[in-house]
Amino acid sequence: SCSKGTRVGYRYREDGAKERFCKGCSTSINTISPAKAAHAAK
Repeated sequence: SCSKGTRVGYRYREDGAKERFCKGCSTSINTISPAKAAHAAK
């Protein structure tokens, strides 16, 4: 991720897991919740 402080966003991955990501470089920071079928890409 970025070396300076940056804003953080939340999104769902392809498998349906929710993650935090850096809005500056779009790099994944960590996983918040496990994969759920309701949020998985179809």
